Amino acid sequence: MPWTTPTETDVLNRFTPQEQAMIKNVQGALDMIPALLADRIASARGQILAGGYALDAPGTSNIPDQIKPELMDLVRWDLLTGLPGLDKLRTAARQQAAADAKKLLDAISRQKIRVESPTPPVNPPSGQWNSDNKLLMRTRPIPPPATQFQSEDNTAPPYANPTGPQDT
Repeated sequence: MPWTTPTETDVLNRFTPQEQAMIKNVQGALDMIPALLADRIASARGQILAGGYALDAPGTSNIPDQIKPELMDLVRWDLLTGLPGLDKLRTAARQQAAADAKKLLDAISRQKIRVESPTPPVNPPSGQWNSDNKLLMRTRPIPPPATQFQSEDNTAPPYANPTGPQDT
């Protein structure tokens, strides 16, 4: 998963259209979103750095996509608690989601949860060093019997390296 920059639209998409209309009616609500988002992004990047994980280029606002939903939960809760008149939108489920998001970021800073690298690894973690399967499966071509077994007259099969010295 790549690292992306969360936007104000991402925050607003966490609300239903009716809730978005309520938020837009509150004076200064839309002006708060960029500041809240920037604060939470900086906090999340700090937690990632505190955990000893790599960040992408300095000065960017990118975060791993794996923590984007949790970051949106935190920004949503900050927005709802920072504005008067939105008491109906402050539900226990949203409060719990924000608390769970804080726990996740804390676990990242304590290296309990790994964060994906901002750049893909150069070498894949699996064995990709031109090795061959040790068990020949049915999908692989089977060598003809002449190359598998010795002939009936008990002669050895042709030498593998005809230009090399013979075995003694």
